[in-house]
Amino acid sequence: KNSTFYFIKYINDRRRNKKAIIDILTEVSKIKHKNILNIEDILVLDENNIFCIYKHIKSQTLNKYIKSNYYHTYDKKFYRLKKILIKIAKAIDFLHKNKIIHSDIIGANILINERYNPIIIDFDFALKTKKQKNIEKNIDVLSFKTMVLQIIFEQFFIEENYKDYLENDIIQKKDFIIPRLKKCQNKHFKNCKQFIKYLFKK
Repeated sequence: KNSTFYFIKYINDRRRNKKAIIDILTEVSKIKHKNILNIEDILVLDENNIFCIYKHIKSQTLNKYIKSNYYHTYDKKFYRLKKILIKIAKAIDFLHKNKIIHSDIIGANILINERYNPIIIDFDFALKTKKQKNIEKNIDVLSFKTMVLQIIFEQFFIEENYKDYLENDIIQKKDFIIPRLKKCQNKHFKNCKQFIKYLFKK
C-alpha cells in the first residue's frame, strides 16, 4: 500500500580509487537536509562498480523546470525563482559546513519536486575537505553563480513573453537586477547565500 520506489545510480569516476569514493559517499549519506537527496545505501560490487541507492521522487530537473514551466509564467521581480535559488544556496552552504564540496553544481543535478522545492542530487564528484574555510568550496560557489546568471540572462534575452515586463519593470529600474548582474560577474562571494542576497537585494 505504501510502496517506496528506489533508483540506483552508477558512480563513474575513474580519477579516484575505490576507497576514496566510498569514503566521500559515506560522508554524504550522513547528511540530512530537506533540499539534499539522501543516499539510502552504497553498493560495491568490485573496484570498478560502485552504486548509490536513492529513494525515487516525482520531479524534474531544474533545467527542464525552467524551460518547460518557469519561462512561461509571469514571475514579477523573480519572487518564485528567488525562493528556489535561496533554498539551493542554503543547501550548498550546508554541505560546506559539513566539509563536503559537491563539485558539479549544474541545473541537471538539481531536481524540482511537485511542491517546487529544489533537491540537490548526484554526488559522483564530491570532495571532502579538512576545513570549513577551504578554497575548494569556491568551486561550488562559482558553479552556482554561473548557473544562476545563465538562467536569468536566458530569461531576459530569449523569452519573448517577458519583453514588456522587462522593459517596464526591470530595465528602467536602475536599482534592480541588471546593474547587479554586471557587478556579480567579477565580484567574489564567500558563500552561495551571500551571492543570492546580493543579487536580489532591494
